[in-house]
Amino acid sequence: MYSVQKQTLVEEVLPPKKLLFLCDAALTETAPAIADCIGTILCSYPSGSPNYMRETAVVWARYRPATDDRGDPTYGELRLRYATAVFEGLPRVTAPFVPPHHCRALVALLTRVAALTSFSRTGDQMVHKLIMSMVEPHRAAELSTRDAPYHLAAETFGDSVNRVVRALFERDIEVEFIEKAWETSASIADFIVFVYILIETGEDIGLRLCCNHEVAFLEARRGISFFCWDGRVGFVAQERVVYADPGCPYPIPALVLCCLEMLAISGYGGMSAAESLLCAVKTPEKARSPARFFPAAPANRILFPSATDECPGESLPLCPRERWKGERRCQ
Repeated sequence: MYSVQKQTLVEEVLPPKKLLFLCDAALTETAPAIADCIGTILCSYPSGSPNYMRETAVVWARYRPATDDRGDPTYGELRLRYATAVFEGLPRVTAPFVPPHHCRALVALLTRVAALTSFSRTGDQMVHKLIMSMVEPHRAAELSTRDAPYHLAAETFGDSVNRVVRALFERDIEVEFIEKAWETSASIADFIVFVYILIETGEDIGLRLCCNHEVAFLEARRGISFFCWDGRVGFVAQERVVYADPGCPYPIPALVLCCLEMLAISGYGGMSAAESLLCAVKTPEKARSPARFFPAAPANRILFPSATDECPGESLPLCPRERWKGERRCQ
């Protein structure tokens, strides 16, 4: 499996003792500010318990502004409301143009990966995200870290749920990659598949994909994470939103390459894996063996050209140079 960092939970930021104190504390003129603080905590951190999120929403309702006449929201609706406010407050741009031949090289690479992978790194997470993108966002916001979204699929699809979910598990990813019109597709479902095949490549890339409200999680928006929400796809990097440009060729591969370039200079975990993929896409002639870029144990690493060599063709400003005892190669 790929690495999963320990997540800070709502229960840790707003522990039970504090929540109990807020239940009994006297209301003052600061009540609306306290409500906003509670709502921001609820949307900024995952939770291990739906019941705890429900109790947090009850306490929020006690401090809500008197002028708020929108009724008592469920904890999923409350979480989504604040997540939307956080997300809309972030600066945003459209992904820049990426050379189409680089996009085609990435698609070709991931097509090979799709033919070989058994999803040993990510398990059923791709299916979970696909389901979350298909159900109501406020219902998806009710999921805890321990929940799978299958019960939401049952609510959404009714009697046809088995057929829908089985089709997600039994899809032929290799055939989809070959037949998909990556030149134009910018759909959420295609994006989710593309990103999870990317995560399955050689080294641990350390990226996550946020669906709907998850993009407001503090650890996700302060790092680098892909997201899909409200019919659009993109990535967030250090609290800045980059959207895919559906008008440019290869919108999804172009967006992913932009994200890899950002990750390669970030200093975050997965930086070396991003550099390796960029090297494989932009300077494939320097690869020692094509097999090195297909699913392998996370311990495998990718080396780079010597410090004195320049990458031929188009410049690759993000590909670092290191000397490896006279041997020019990309592992």
